[in-house]
Amino acid sequence: MFNTVSARELQTSYTKVLSKAKMTNEPFIVMRNNKPAGAVISMDLLKKLTTILIKSGDLELIDEETEKRIGKAMEDLKAGRYTIASTPEEIEKHLKSL
Repeated sequence: MFNTVSARELQTSYTKVLSKAKMTNEPFIVMRNNKPAGAVISMDLLKKLTTILIKSGDLELIDEETEKRIGKAMEDLKAGRYTIASTPEEIEKHLKSL
């Protein structure tokens, strides 16, 4: 069974959820109003899933543009080009700066 986390808990404890996702390499399903709304997964799991999708040729789930963006994100991560945000406000500020 998948781990679950409420949207509110994710807002207040996202670093804890991210750490657990990385440590366990298992997805966390984000629940909003008791319904699945999204997922948090580790970068390792994302890479594995992306590789599987690319090898299977299943482009309905991941298109070429998304594949390029994920590849760029992985390159940036390996090169140390990332931003750490500690609060939802910092995340919002960073997103607006892009």
